[in-house]
Amino acid sequence: MAIGLSFIRPIVLLAGFGFAAAPALAHEYWIEPLQYRIASGDDIRARLKVGQNFAGDNLPFLPDRMEEAGITNGAGTVPLAGMIGDLPAISETAGPAGLHVLHYYSRPTTLTHTDFARFEKFVRDAGDGHTLELHQARGLPQTGFIEAYTRCAKTLVQVGAEGGSDVLTGIPLELLAEANPYALKPGGPELPVRLFWLGEPLADTQIAIFRKGDEPEIAKVRTNGDGRAMISIGDGETFLLNAVRIIPRDDETSIVWHSYWASMTFRIGE
Repeated sequence: MAIGLSFIRPIVLLAGFGFAAAPALAHEYWIEPLQYRIASGDDIRARLKVGQNFAGDNLPFLPDRMEEAGITNGAGTVPLAGMIGDLPAISETAGPAGLHVLHYYSRPTTLTHTDFARFEKFVRDAGDGHTLELHQARGLPQTGFIEAYTRCAKTLVQVGAEGGSDVLTGIPLELLAEANPYALKPGGPELPVRLFWLGEPLADTQIAIFRKGDEPEIAKVRTNGDGRAMISIGDGETFLLNAVRIIPRDDETSIVWHSYWASMTFRIGE
């Protein structure tokens, strides 16, 4: 089956650009605020990053690479505004006190696979062995096949006093924090999260958990039948959650797979 055509966007070819690293080479794509807690009226400044384990390249603000990007707070949602080439990519004035949710949804990029072992490792790392079985069942070759991939990134920034909650922004693959992480304390209760695909809860899907300074991910969990999982916050600090959904494409293009990469960053404690 193929994803609904309303979510198939023009493919962006990025070969030759360092920031266009293929999923197998640079697993995560995330939004990393310079400060996760700020005062009302201050600027929210954040980097767009691609890499692994919180280490990677800083990407500039490039509107033609974005499908959409915005910031949501108690006053509503507005698109991110920036100048081409801005570094850090995001600089927005914070709204009223409460949780601010920044999201970034990229246009798809294509990758031609020339090493099946690398594709196999990417799929297994994503916790999705079914894709390998389906690849064989579809009679697809081991080299020369094309994958598209799309990034769906979020970050949570606390403005002023604790308060506010995460919201669904409408990006295709989306992680939702069901409690405000800034209201939690290190060593306290787990953070409940939920994973959504096209607005519906996504069951039995892996979420990788990274904490800044740790090597590599500190845990992997799978969503239950309601798309929920519990994230252990341990000693706190800054976290990155990552989930991948791979879908077959059979929409009369040369693309046979489309992967969607969801990420969410936040901080526990001061």
